[in-house]
Amino acid sequence: MTDTEALRARLLGSMALRVGERQLPPLDSARAESLLAYLLLHRDAPQPRQRLALLLWPDSTERQARTNLRKVLHTLRRALLDADRLIDIGPRTLQWRANAPLWLDDEQFERASGKVRAMADSGGQRVGAVAARVGHV
Repeated sequence: MTDTEALRARLLGSMALRVGERQLPPLDSARAESLLAYLLLHRDAPQPRQRLALLLWPDSTERQARTNLRKVLHTLRRALLDADRLIDIGPRTLQWRANAPLWLDDEQFERASGKVRAMADSGGQRVGAVAARVGHV
């Protein structure tokens, strides 16, 4: 992956990952998808491994959950090209790197929704202004 090629992640619906024009193969477990989605959506702060493990495996012991997390992290490292450039993998935390190029459908959807809400709000204000003028005529 070059510095200019962003990981394109579709999280809405079935997960799909692309780098440039290349479709990446699906991750081989739902937990790997969940971990990646969580890191992408919470990339503003380091995520403690303990919390991630217990979040993904709530019915397991902490030791087993942490072992499972290491296995899923290994899966992600194999699936994502240059994973160490994308994810800061520390002994206690994981975090999507701030400088890793990324495009998320979730963010695009939120931006578009915000624009629609803004347009609806401004349209509502115009209708109110027209109604006020009509009432004064």
